[in-house]
Amino acid sequence: MGARTIYSTSNPPPVAKLAPGQWRTIYGSIPGQASYPSGTERASLMFLPAGLRLQAMAVWCAAAAQTLRFGIRADENRGAGTLLLDTGPLPATGVVIAAIDFVVPPGPITGTPLWLSVTPQGAAVTMATVNVASEWRDAPTAQLVVGVRGCQAQAAGQGPLPTTFVTTSNVGGGAPIAVQAAN
Repeated sequence: MGARTIYSTSNPPPVAKLAPGQWRTIYGSIPGQASYPSGTERASLMFLPAGLRLQAMAVWCAAAAQTLRFGIRADENRGAGTLLLDTGPLPATGVVIAAIDFVVPPGPITGTPLWLSVTPQGAAVTMATVNVASEWRDAPTAQLVVGVRGCQAQAAGQGPLPTTFVTTSNVGGGAPIAVQAAN
């Protein structure tokens, strides 16, 4: 039997790597569908390996909104922060995939915390949803898992996403946004 690794604050578990071309999604419990209001940005937390190049973001939605936008935000004080990427408007029907070129910034071995967001624009849209959308995983300290951040929302309007994120509510449900590692 091989040696067993014991993780601690001084020896944290590394974030799982993502193979080229593979997808990782935000997940949670109680999958279903929900109506997302137009002009409201919803952001959920994901941990990704530093230096990973992403080539796409995706979400499923039913026809309704004229467009939607994806965003990637920095983690600031355990919440969605500064805008790092705005895909611009995309047609909002079926599986919406946005081509992106984004390199995950430096972060701890446990993964760089990033907030992935989606904002319907023009009209409300029905999208896939999961309860308490966030990436859950083992962590070496209680501080990393208590005070669950879940999904945060802000009024974002109909144009480009705001540079900063001002949380107007913590919502239970969020879209299972996926990202794809570059080939």
